[in-house]
Amino acid sequence: MAKVLRCPACGALWRVKDDFAEPVLRCTECQAIFSADKMESVIVPDEKLDARLNSSTATVNPTVAPAKTGEATMSALAGSLSEFESRATSAVATPTEDVTQEKPSTSHLVLWTLSALVILAGMGAGGLLYGHQTVLKTLPQLRPVYEKVCTSLPCPNFVWQDASAFKVVADIEMPLEGASPDEIETARRFPTVIATLNNRSERPQSLPILELKLLDLSGAVMAQRVLEPVDYGFTGNDIVPPGTSITARLRIKEPLPYDAARAVVTPISPL
Repeated sequence: MAKVLRCPACGALWRVKDDFAEPVLRCTECQAIFSADKMESVIVPDEKLDARLNSSTATVNPTVAPAKTGEATMSALAGSLSEFESRATSAVATPTEDVTQEKPSTSHLVLWTLSALVILAGMGAGGLLYGHQTVLKTLPQLRPVYEKVCTSLPCPNFVWQDASAFKVVADIEMPLEGASPDEIETARRFPTVIATLNNRSERPQSLPILELKLLDLSGAVMAQRVLEPVDYGFTGNDIVPPGTSITARLRIKEPLPYDAARAVVTPISPL
């Protein structure tokens, strides 16, 4: 008995021994590599195959090279073996399929690359969030970006600078009872304003810049001053927790010509 194999890529036929059992084959015609269980094969009696080969060889042009003659003969044989015709719907391997070694597909490589990039981007973003203090010291102009991002993402120990988060109540300090005439005159000419700042937001806030105005009875501005936290008794790095109030003493440096009627203090966010 003889076994006839058909290449699933180019259709070339090959005669082998009936006990041939190689698991992986390479077609010498088209160089395709394929698994033996994915190709068509048929076992026929040696006599029948030899008769078919002799009959087909007689019809081939004798001037054709031996290799071409064999190819023509086997092609003619393929059309006359009813066993192959009945198995025309069998699964075949594609010419590019490599069954000797399974290689990762391009889509898998792209997926792994994208995953690695996402992981690296996540690590970088986490470093920027947790190291925000160092970043803001170098690039303070990034604070608005951080304030927006840290509203929804964790930024440990991040402090906002939102002046609108504060409600301020301000009053002019009156001289103590029993004060001397000189002390009363000083308090009138150089008044001290007591300002209470309450953080009404849900986030920790740094102390704001304050704009102080002293008004007369008609509402006209008698004196005006802008004060940094260090100007009203703090270090500049103080933090006001949510729902907490602080009290500051604000002083006018230039003497007033007459008594002020009231004080207005407005928080200002740094530029």
